[in-house]
Amino acid sequence: MTIDGDRSPKGNILDFNFCEKVENETNEKKRRLELVTEGAFEGLFAEGSFSKRQKLSSRRRPASEARFPNLYPLVEDLKIVGKAVSIHGVEYPIKELAEGNFHKVYEFTGDIPVALDDDAGTVILKCLNQKKDPKSLVNVNREDIAAYKLLLNDGVPQPKVYIRPDQFEDTSDNKYGDFWIVERMDGPAPIEEQYVLDFVKKWITQSMIEGREIIPDFYPRNLMIKDGQCYIVDPSFPLDKEEWLENIYGFVIAWSNGKRETYDFLTSDFPVKLKETFDKKLEKKKAKFDGEFPVTGQSKA
Repeated sequence: MTIDGDRSPKGNILDFNFCEKVENETNEKKRRLELVTEGAFEGLFAEGSFSKRQKLSSRRRPASEARFPNLYPLVEDLKIVGKAVSIHGVEYPIKELAEGNFHKVYEFTGDIPVALDDDAGTVILKCLNQKKDPKSLVNVNREDIAAYKLLLNDGVPQPKVYIRPDQFEDTSDNKYGDFWIVERMDGPAPIEEQYVLDFVKKWITQSMIEGREIIPDFYPRNLMIKDGQCYIVDPSFPLDKEEWLENIYGFVIAWSNGKRETYDFLTSDFPVKLKETFDKKLEKKKAKFDGEFPVTGQSKA
């Protein structure tokens, strides 16, 4: 990747090899479902079984090692006209697109071009939300990288990454970093489009076959499209592995969007006992809503 190479410092411009080998970081694929009884699965759905996700304390590093992109006001004729990010000492105007609990996303604006080496399209900058506690953001950053690698290893489509925090060092000041530059998507995945549901069904079914949560946080908000293809845009780490079945049930309900026919489509290729377990849980939920199919706010992109 090059960012306005003529004006950037000579040498190691933003040039990274995306096609890397990633070591297998999980043995969960080999879990043997045939040894787990139907009753064991039902136990996973016991009331109060869902636990709050915990951060990876084993990955914590000192807060002094936290790095942030050099974001500052963009000044023109002594007036603040926006924000800019400094990369290798070059100022790039940016505009905020979205703000989450731990991240912010920006688009590049202005006359300075941001070009890709393969002409794939435009890019965005994703960074840690500097309003948050640096100690917690250090851990969030580690989880982001670990989650990206896990999904990459499983072959889950993600936006192409051109810069990621653990492979980037700013040549003008090494205290700046911990940001991503990734391929920009066209927009949220339309929840009821067949090709989107096909994508969801494929990965949820694979999770049920392997007995693990392949794509954590697999809700509509986390799926976007580009050129008619689906991509997971905010990878997260499967921290509560014992809750994988509960989580997948939640994903199915969210993507079903209140429609039984969609639910039946998404679960049609599940292993028989797991399908029966999901159906029983669904009937219990419907009983609480006067027979209506359960709905959830997680269906919103």
